[in-house]
Amino acid sequence: WKIDQNSITLAELAPLPVILASSSAALRNTLNRELAMRGLEIKHSFEVIQVQTMLAFAQAGLGVAILPQIMIPQPLDETLQALPIVDPVLERNLCLITLKGNSLSPAARELTSLIVNRFRGIIGSSN
Repeated sequence: WKIDQNSITLAELAPLPVILASSSAALRNTLNRELAMRGLEIKHSFEVIQVQTMLAFAQAGLGVAILPQIMIPQPLDETLQALPIVDPVLERNLCLITLKGNSLSPAARELTSLIVNRFRGIIGSSN
């Protein structure tokens, strides 16, 4: 299912065999809501829990995997391609939560900095 384009829509995904995350995954709930709003149904071939399983199934040609950009390995295996879903753009909010009134330890500050910089890199690269 190599697609010769830079992005894909949910309508274009609908007829393809799709490898989906477990129904308990946050992305799955967002995806189901957006599909329902558009009157679309995706025929899912497989429902899996682990991202590595999704990628292995996609690499074996069993379908296309839908996963958050943060979960796409870098560099991506040359046999795979990653296309952003553009209609609709599937988004979610993430928050870092700390104990109010307490300072973070140096290790916690460093971890927070790494997380923020990682997400800034992903957000910046998708625009």
